[in-house]
Amino acid sequence: RSLPSGTVRVTPYVLCVQIAELSFQDTAGERLIGFDQFLVNLQAASLFRWAWTLKEIRLDGGHLFFERFTLEDTRLSRLMADIEAAGEVDEQPEEASGLPRLLVHQLSLNNGSGVLLDQVPESPVQINIGPVRVAMQDLNTLPDSHGQQHVDIQFADGSSISWQGTISLAPLDSEGQLTVSNSRLDRSIAYLKAMLPLSQVSATLDASTRYSVKARPDGDIEVALDELGVQLGSLRVTGLQPDSEFLSLESLQVSGGTLRYPEQRVSIEAIELEGTDLQTWLDADGNVNLLQLLPAEATGAAAAGAEDSPGWDLSISRLALSGTSLGFEDRQLNPAAGVQLSSMNVEIREISNLDGQKMPILVSGSIQDEGQFEFDGLLSALPQFHLAGQAKIESVPLALVQPWTQESLNIEIERGQMASDSRIALDDSGQLVAEGTLSITDLGILDTIENEQLLAWQQMDIDQYEADLASSELKISLVHLEQMQGRIEINADRSTNLDKLLKESESSPEPAGFSLLVGGIELNDGVLDFSDLSLPLDFSTRISGLEGTVSTINSQSQEPANI
Repeated sequence: RSLPSGTVRVTPYVLCVQIAELSFQDTAGERLIGFDQFLVNLQAASLFRWAWTLKEIRLDGGHLFFERFTLEDTRLSRLMADIEAAGEVDEQPEEASGLPRLLVHQLSLNNGSGVLLDQVPESPVQINIGPVRVAMQDLNTLPDSHGQQHVDIQFADGSSISWQGTISLAPLDSEGQLTVSNSRLDRSIAYLKAMLPLSQVSATLDASTRYSVKARPDGDIEVALDELGVQLGSLRVTGLQPDSEFLSLESLQVSGGTLRYPEQRVSIEAIELEGTDLQTWLDADGNVNLLQLLPAEATGAAAAGAEDSPGWDLSISRLALSGTSLGFEDRQLNPAAGVQLSSMNVEIREISNLDGQKMPILVSGSIQDEGQFEFDGLLSALPQFHLAGQAKIESVPLALVQPWTQESLNIEIERGQMASDSRIALDDSGQLVAEGTLSITDLGILDTIENEQLLAWQQMDIDQYEADLASSELKISLVHLEQMQGRIEINADRSTNLDKLLKESESSPEPAGFSLLVGGIELNDGVLDFSDLSLPLDFSTRISGLEGTVSTINSQSQEPANI
């Protein structure tokens, strides 16, 4: 290591020391520390204040190079190890003492620079810092004396950190404004890749807050943040298996944030997200892609520690998402199929992590760019999840379920739209209870074996239904069918066209017991094509103008229905 000598100028009459062009180089020739000029101007007032009083400390062109090789191995640690090995460290017992009395009227750093090089990640990270500007007035350790400070740090990518405020060191008392501008998160991927299956992250971050940090008489630190605001823009996240962009976000804005410590309280006035696009899928093994982001296993010690530690109180007055898209794809199917929700707007109010907090939630959007859905209800997260409210769907195309239907049935849903107005409730076990009205219009189902129409109707209305998945029950009051068309064929071997609709499966599970109760069926202006090929002479006919009723149908009863 070398320390090329610079120019040293001492002016005793004004108690001034100037050092120019100093550079400390490491063994590999790297410039670790250096500056263009360093000036210290001591005042004679030190004799009267009983404190070291400096008129000015100025550092021009300061430079720092920091390199990390492993979590514990850095250029600095190697330097300190060499100094200790050379016996140049005079180890003496430390005596407890307070900060020396010091007053610096003006402290400045001009055109500073630095390089941070981290070799720990798989892809090394280098951050170039500069220019760095620091301006502090009346920095001191005198009791209850404050000074004005300003720090401005620029980075090579155009981002910056700015701090302006006051600080007193005896005791610690500081308040001011902290601002982060145009910070780019691209480099974070080098560290995220070590923890998560991600390949690329890009975004810009802006943040600002007023702060206050004070030392309490008991030695604890009191921290307060006010007017906290965060803006995240142009977020793109790529990764998972297979590697693809699965999350994008045009903007996220946090406003009106406050934090109090040691009270452990955080409150936010609003969080607003615009243009969110999240793509999810089931892989060939039936696993949800987002589960890849979860750690493989959580240690019991960590979980126990989390339970023992006191929690923070969190409250968010309003969470809003606008222009949101959510995609789901089932890659167990061949070919893969999915559902796309678009133009989604979500608003949740009165968010809190308190037990029993009920949060109003309103959701609306489009399904496959055709159908519409809306939900208005209440959400509870703690101590157990519970969601209840009014759900409405309109003009939802039934063809979207065709890829899953054709896995077990030889049919094709050619057309049809569904509408419903229901009251639903969902708990933490995934059990759903729903009741309301249901209608399906312009239905058309094709028999894919015969390639002929199997069933169709103009309108089906259900006045009231009740479904309970926990007890596997479905109750329907009355079914109205308008202009239904059906086809029934009896083949020569006495089998029917309906017998062939169900596909054979090597691993078909036993159907779970399900209770069905239909209060009645009303048929108006129906048509039925009937044929019987098992007779000596083939018989076929079309029955039109079908009208009538079917009485109660109960799967749990032996009583036949009246037609």
